[in-house]
Amino acid sequence: MDIKASKIFDTAYESPWDFSEMFRWEYSGRGMYGKKCFALIGNLQDFAAFMLNVVPLLTDSEEDSIEWTRVSMDNMGYDFVYYWPSITVDVDVEEYSENR
Repeated sequence: MDIKASKIFDTAYESPWDFSEMFRWEYSGRGMYGKKCFALIGNLQDFAAFMLNVVPLLTDSEEDSIEWTRVSMDNMGYDFVYYWPSITVDVDVEEYSENR
């Protein structure tokens, strides 16, 4: 599944949770051999908030919804990285300001 970075960011911006520093557009996880995917850096509460508040607004079909359930996780010490090897991001933005 391919999704635009602006769609993820704009949808997350509308949620009550602050995801501004948690997204990684081009993460390459364990066993991905350099392939890039979408990732979220945070704790279990951040992951749950993203899955409950943002993902339902990003999915256009049942197939898209299923893609978001195929998540992998690595421990980074203080936080975790949750990444979706099957979801690639079209980075259609340079960067977002905190004043959006």
